[in-house]
Amino acid sequence: MKSYEAYKLTLDRLLLGLIAAALVCDVPAARAYLEHQAFTETLGRFLFQGGKELTGLPVPFTPFELLSYSLALFGLFLHSFPRSRLGQSLLLCALSLPLIGAYGFAIGGMRGHSLRLALTQLHFIPMIGTWLLLGSYVGTRPRLQGRVIRLLFWTSLWRATYAWYVYLFVFGGSLGEREYLIDHASSLFLALGMCYAGFQVLAQHRVRTRVCFYALSFLWILGPYVLNDRRASFAGVLVALGVLPWVLPPRMRLRLFPIYKRGVLGLGLILLVLVLRTNDINSLAGALRTEAIRTEELTYRHIENYDLMLGVIEQPFLGLGFGRD
Repeated sequence: MKSYEAYKLTLDRLLLGLIAAALVCDVPAARAYLEHQAFTETLGRFLFQGGKELTGLPVPFTPFELLSYSLALFGLFLHSFPRSRLGQSLLLCALSLPLIGAYGFAIGGMRGHSLRLALTQLHFIPMIGTWLLLGSYVGTRPRLQGRVIRLLFWTSLWRATYAWYVYLFVFGGSLGEREYLIDHASSLFLALGMCYAGFQVLAQHRVRTRVCFYALSFLWILGPYVLNDRRASFAGVLVALGVLPWVLPPRMRLRLFPIYKRGVLGLGLILLVLVLRTNDINSLAGALRTEAIRTEELTYRHIENYDLMLGVIEQPFLGLGFGRD
């Protein structure tokens, strides 16, 4: 009979395998690399598409969802999630998300919205709570946490390498009218990979070969990250850099401060030049320019913002509910 720790080790391995598969494969609906049919997208069909698309059977869940729910239930069965106040708060948040979704579904039904569309919109809400639980489990096991972080780095390095291949040899070294290079979610993984590489440059400062490797890795990942041009990710990285000195240990903070002074000044100048020279209104610099400089040009971003504001104005208290397109 397996011991308690043996079951936990099994959960660790299964979770690492699922994370690795999810990071390597591409979601077909995300249209990674646009018109280029990547083999990672073909593999992603078997992980991220539902039973109806794969087999024709009326199974609404994807293998990724079923595996995620199974691992979360396995962890709950083992009582492996943190029992601290923070752990209890995370568990409460994870359990409250389906209830919030049910509330939105009920409001949408009361307003006569499409119940079929509401179910489609609600489909992924339980996954947020599921991975909140799984993330808290990873965070309480330092050894597993380190393995997941290293996995994020190596898969982001792989994504950057394949993105360079597509950009140079498939797209001919230019995005043209394309809005992105990989997909929206990849910017998050690339940013995490750069964070790990940057931290290793600071932590491995006495080992020159490692410093060179991680510095080159950082620059290698940076290229596709910039080319992917996801404004929300850019804004998130800027906010993260702003709060980073407040969460680092004091000794590392002092070593980082001189770099910060030069970096903030250099970043400010680069951003200013981009804002003044950009012609792409859909980029981060273009968005800053349209906000800072009055312009009569209307883009789909302005329409999206107006639509969100109109929804709040229409139903400021109960909300619109799900089921409305």
